[in-house]
Amino acid sequence: MGNHIIRDAILGYEIVIDTAIADETFFDATLIAQPRITGMLPKHADDACILDITALRKSLADAESGYPVTCTCGIPDDTGIHAPIHFSRDNDTICWHFDMHDHRVLFEDSLSLDTSITLRFDLARYTATVNSLLADIHRWLAGPVTAGELRRLGCIMGCLPPEDDTLVETSFMPMNWFSGDVLPELA
Repeated sequence: MGNHIIRDAILGYEIVIDTAIADETFFDATLIAQPRITGMLPKHADDACILDITALRKSLADAESGYPVTCTCGIPDDTGIHAPIHFSRDNDTICWHFDMHDHRVLFEDSLSLDTSITLRFDLARYTATVNSLLADIHRWLAGPVTAGELRRLGCIMGCLPPEDDTLVETSFMPMNWFSGDVLPELA
């Protein structure tokens, strides 16, 4: 039997541009929400690991397990996540429980493969972050956005207007952000 580690964690994210096509007046992109979670050190923070908003919302409701971190293609195995994360909730916390063996991609190499891990999140802060991510998704889908906002997401395309406050018509692909057929509504 291996070690069991309990870590206090804070859920965070960063929305970045994954792929884009643009000209001077139109911008079409796939955006991803990369996990930024204290207590967990993604080995490949800029790789294919993304947050799944539907799984995060379900973790707050009644789901016993799910894939809140997955691959940009929607198949967790493709990014090295081989089993669901199990959830538990009480009045003040939500916990993620999983084995290192199936989630090696999410942690530093120094942890033994037979280690089991519990990440413990403050429920109010976790809920606020999930709702913030959902609101951000809805805002990006509503468009248009400014050239400056696109640059802050990492867009370095020369065809963007040079003035940061110039509005750019957008088309964003949200399909990689959620596992369901329909984007959840704002709470």
